[in-house]
Amino acid sequence: MESQASMAPTPRALPYYVAFSQLLGLTVVAMTGAWLGLYRGGIAWESALQFNVHPLCMVIGLVFLQGDALLVYRVFRNEAKRATKILHGLLHVFAFIIALVGLVAVFDYHRKKGYPDLYSLHSWCGILVFVLYFAQHHPAFPSSGWWALASSCSLGLRFLCGPATAHCTSSLALPSSCCLWAQPCWA
Repeated sequence: MESQASMAPTPRALPYYVAFSQLLGLTVVAMTGAWLGLYRGGIAWESALQFNVHPLCMVIGLVFLQGDALLVYRVFRNEAKRATKILHGLLHVFAFIIALVGLVAVFDYHRKKGYPDLYSLHSWCGILVFVLYFAQHHPAFPSSGWWALASSCSLGLRFLCGPATAHCTSSLALPSSCCLWAQPCWA
């Protein structure tokens, strides 16, 4: 059964902070697009402008959409948990896909031009961020995503599997301790 949304009080300044964050995020996306369009020649997939796809996708995916995904539970705190969870997951999936397109663009551009990959601190830090972003959400989805969305899932199964999300997310510090198959819900 769907849990009812609690009518928790919203801090009075929260709408202003959210509006400011959205305005700031859209400004960053617009400024990145303007910079690429006015000073870097635009973006295109099949030309020398393919490299320009990378910064735009990274800003949209890993800054704007990921930030929105993080705000979902705070902004929609009085909405149904299932709808909030679906929106949160979709925003993270879209952020991941757009960031992946940005990575593919830069690696494809380097391959076409014969440039080496992963030659700077920026590229290594970027790969680390992307891998950690994927590692955080990859174990969290099976432990909290599909079964929470399934209407046939019992409340008991949700209760047993719930701690797996926190365990897998916190295990990023010690990845070897995250064993999803050892959780009670997989037995």
